[in-house]
Amino acid sequence: MCVEACVTDLFFEAAHYTPVNGVPMLHGHTFKLSVCVRGELSSSGWVIDFGKLREIVEEVIEPFRYSLIVPSKDKDTINIEGNFRVRVVSIDAPAATGECLGLDICSKVRNKLRDLGFKASGVSVELWEGSENYVRLSC
Repeated sequence: MCVEACVTDLFFEAAHYTPVNGVPMLHGHTFKLSVCVRGELSSSGWVIDFGKLREIVEEVIEPFRYSLIVPSKDKDTINIEGNFRVRVVSIDAPAATGECLGLDICSKVRNKLRDLGFKASGVSVELWEGSENYVRLSC
């Protein structure tokens, strides 16, 4: 029997740029994340311990906290100066859209699960940009 185990209400603040009326505009969000892992029940009766899944997801999203998320092709062209710290994090994607960020998070969670020996048959992510817009995807 395939079961999903999910954690929700994981949050991080980050900025990115996406086209607004055809012009790339820098802006930020409070991102909200839910992650589900599909798999068979273990002999102990669960797919994955909720605490362990939350820990894995927190490790994946930590680099994005208070950062500017950019596609890797743009990383070396970013130049922001001021009396503040700037952390630029790149994702291997054509753009830093919610869809691409969600896929990046999903694949990183899936890879961490695999590296830790979990036999998940799939991972799904719901990533909210603010309170009104979100993407839902599986990897």
